[in-house]
Amino acid sequence: MKRILLDFYSCRNLGDDLFVKIFSDYFRDCRINLIVNLRYIPKDLRKNVKIHPISLIHTVAGKIQSILGWDSKISADIQKYLIWQRRRIEKKQDAVVLIGGSVFMGKKSKGRKEIPFRTEEHPEYIITGRLEHHSNRFVIGANLGPAYSTEYWDNIKSVLRDYTHVCLRDYSSYCMVKELSHVQYAPDVLFLTPRPDVDCGERVVISVIDIRRYTLDASIISSYYTLLQETIQYFKGKSIPVTLVSFCERDGDEAAIEALLTRIKDKDDISTCFYRGDIQEILRIFAGASFVIGSRFHSVILGILYGKPVFPVSYNCKTENYLADLQFKGKYATLDQLPSLKVEDVIYNYENRIIMDCSEHKKYAENQFWGLKKYLYGDLKQ
Repeated sequence: MKRILLDFYSCRNLGDDLFVKIFSDYFRDCRINLIVNLRYIPKDLRKNVKIHPISLIHTVAGKIQSILGWDSKISADIQKYLIWQRRRIEKKQDAVVLIGGSVFMGKKSKGRKEIPFRTEEHPEYIITGRLEHHSNRFVIGANLGPAYSTEYWDNIKSVLRDYTHVCLRDYSSYCMVKELSHVQYAPDVLFLTPRPDVDCGERVVISVIDIRRYTLDASIISSYYTLLQETIQYFKGKSIPVTLVSFCERDGDEAAIEALLTRIKDKDDISTCFYRGDIQEILRIFAGASFVIGSRFHSVILGILYGKPVFPVSYNCKTENYLADLQFKGKYATLDQLPSLKVEDVIYNYENRIIMDCSEHKKYAENQFWGLKKYLYGDLKQ
């Protein structure tokens, strides 16, 4: 049985936990050694998934570093030890996989804005990548950026060269580094998510984020909550129930929902769903919705995957780049646009039944695993 060391964003985030579920289902004939924060172990792991003992060291070390400060000398020494320990363990694995979305973000500094890098080219789904054979390390499901300096691209190319194969989930990211022959593009892993068998009805699902994590502009923060509040009131006026969904407690989704609810006096027909490990509960809510307002990136993916009209709220380039890949025909909002938006803009996609065809994305999402499969099992047809 092949052994895979799997690393992911372990904070009980719906999207990342789904990555683990889909990956372990796909490689069910492999032993998946999961590196996890022991406070946030995903529920209902497959029998081929085992918690790697280094997870305990990582969890304890992270707690110590947070207490002493990440810039302290002791924290630096702990980090050096963790890197040494990881490298020692990686040599005993058949493959080491980093699966995640925004795992290569640029460092944001005061006064610097995101540098857009969206391409006008349409995605090509044919696999063109090859494998480097200097390591056993892989990246699956990532996007590049946000970038805040031109130096970011030289630095990230240097980082990517350390891997045997890299699969990026948006074509704009791929185009920025496509001279690296071991890098390829494929649609997001979550397009492989099965659809639950549920009845659809009139229900609006809203994914809420802590907008303060993405902007310090008070007018944008206020506009975000005001727009959601007014949209909820619009649907309440039509007796259409609304469900507010949190994808990640640690990232502030639940607190943001509570802040939004304080603005609404009459809470009849408003429900909440906080992700605490029950993936199917969230998937059923999205599958049964009639309209999705998505702030979380993967709320947009799930809404489109399940054939819903979606209004995306983009807090950084990854959402906009994905919408460009999909050739999205509806309206959506960037953070800078929020102060000028009206409820009419939000409900436009709903009223006009703008539902995107994502059949190509569902068909080719499996290519995210092509490089790893080729490495583990030999030649594969492209």
